[in-house]
Amino acid sequence: MKPHRALELDGGEPLSTTTVEAVTGLCDRAEDQDAPGVAALHVSGAPTGDWTGGLDVTLVTKWERALRRLERLPTATAAAARGDCGGTALDAFLAADLRVAAPDTRLIVPRDATATWPGMAGYRLVQLAGGARVRKAVL
Repeated sequence: MKPHRALELDGGEPLSTTTVEAVTGLCDRAEDQDAPGVAALHVSGAPTGDWTGGLDVTLVTKWERALRRLERLPTATAAAARGDCGGTALDAFLAADLRVAAPDTRLIVPRDATATWPGMAGYRLVQLAGGARVRKAVL
């Protein structure tokens, strides 16, 4: 099965409409294919510094809709992670059907003194690994 063009997501980049459109475009290409295939994602990077700048409810809502669409694609989705993986990279990684991580991968939920990453990563982690495991890892 050939991938419907792989998408690279850098979690170090701030969430933007460009990021939302990239995931939506991957979903469009995957849904438009007549033959079965795989939607592939390569993810890495985690937010640093002022990652909360520019975030608003509308943008986060569009991002979550794009991720839910990715989760529900009629084709398989596979994500490969390397290095630090947080923010948009972590969200997309957890939304994929198949996840592969390099040995140096660290899953990071970004936070600062006033905010935590606004995605559904915590929920997706609990669904994948169970509440007790995630609680232990977080604590």
